[in-house]
Amino acid sequence: MSSTRWRVHFTRREMAWPREVTPLMREFAEVFARLDVQLDEGRVPEGQPFLIGPRGHFDVALNRYFSAWMAHSPWNTQAAHARDLRTFFNFLWSARGACDWRDASPEDRAAYGWWRRRDDARPRVEDSTWDREVATVNQFYLWAFEQDLVRVNPITQRDVAAWAPWFGGVAAKQAPAEASRVGPRRDVKWLPPLSYRRWRDTGLRGFDAQELPRGRFRGRWASRNAAFADFMVRTGLRLGEQSALTVFELPELPPPGSGIVNARTVLPNEISKGNSGRAVYAPVSVLRDVWDYMEWDRKEMLDRGRAQGLYVPSRRSLVVEDPARASVRIAGRWIPVARLGAEERRRLLVAGPDGWARRWCG
Repeated sequence: MSSTRWRVHFTRREMAWPREVTPLMREFAEVFARLDVQLDEGRVPEGQPFLIGPRGHFDVALNRYFSAWMAHSPWNTQAAHARDLRTFFNFLWSARGACDWRDASPEDRAAYGWWRRRDDARPRVEDSTWDREVATVNQFYLWAFEQDLVRVNPITQRDVAAWAPWFGGVAAKQAPAEASRVGPRRDVKWLPPLSYRRWRDTGLRGFDAQELPRGRFRGRWASRNAAFADFMVRTGLRLGEQSALTVFELPELPPPGSGIVNARTVLPNEISKGNSGRAVYAPVSVLRDVWDYMEWDRKEMLDRGRAQGLYVPSRRSLVVEDPARASVRIAGRWIPVARLGAEERRRLLVAGPDGWARRWCG
């Protein structure tokens, strides 16, 4: 296997075999059959990025950056680092004489900066995009230098003042000199509640300007999509946070006449940005729409999935043995669902009156 470019891949278990099996796959059939076991034995998380070089080689030292240093970072952060490194490494390979990432120099970075930001033959990236790329690649090379993988960081540093009360208020630290120093854009646009509802009804529920259903609207699960949007807007949850919620985190509807207008739940650290677990309050009116979806649309989807055999437990399933106890058994130990990450939550299954069902709210 060979290629002329660096490529980003992500670990994935239970991959389906292609319809046509190649001679290479037949030769290494036993190796391929044990891939999932090897990933489990190595405790490699699902979706972990790794880079494959232009000659089809797997650089163990390079990819240790993702398995060791970035192992606890959010998946989006890991993916951004991998793709930014791929872009720079591809430039080294194609435009700098097949230069290896270990041999990159400040001159290579200067040429790369011109190519990304000034070259008329290339789309000129925004300052915010460039600054993110500088930050991610700089973090990698700082790590690589500490690991004695490179002789020098190709990204030139400069001294900047930083607030440090334990050093009398100000202290010097190093920062990439090639950053734009423009700062992030603060062009925030607010959507008034009336405009949001109009967008929701038109785009998600299929209504027209007169608030009547459009006959040509073909959107599926309109009530689910509208409830999802309302819940996110009213609670302030981020998309990734809300998408990872399970039934265990969804608060129950308060009894009628209780006077409760907001139901409280707790967002676990494991699925919150920056481990910022916190209390979340959901308006009862929105929560009622969510539970209506759970009772009707979601039940229909689960029935359809069971008929297709989608929820039969597999080796990778995380089974909640007692629906009243939000825990799963992993490696012989009971782990609370609150300690599971987003990918693990998608594998949650529980046996109910109608058969197997997932506990993930999606």
